[in-house]
Amino acid sequence: MKEFIGFAGLLANIDKLPIVGWVFVNTQVDRASYEALSSTVFYVAEDDMEEIYFEKSKQTFIECPIFTDIKFVVDRSPIKPDLQAYLEATIYYIENDDFLEGPN
Repeated sequence: MKEFIGFAGLLANIDKLPIVGWVFVNTQVDRASYEALSSTVFYVAEDDMEEIYFEKSKQTFIECPIFTDIKFVVDRSPIKPDLQAYLEATIYYIENDDFLEGPN
């Protein structure tokens, strides 16, 4: 299992995420809360048994390849994105199942 503390920790380690799979958070975390996501622990399974355990005991946050795609889209912004821009784009995707494009 990989653990990342806060959204900044998850984003800083995006290159360590698997090609397939999910990022999970504890069940009580509000996935639309900027404040909660700034400090929560994110979990990524390293094998099938961990994935099954997380599916039963945690809630999904976002699929790893989608998170990578979100970063790619945000990085295309003409304005250098900050942590808030990545967080906003991620929450937008979770709520709308679509990418937030353009300046944030």
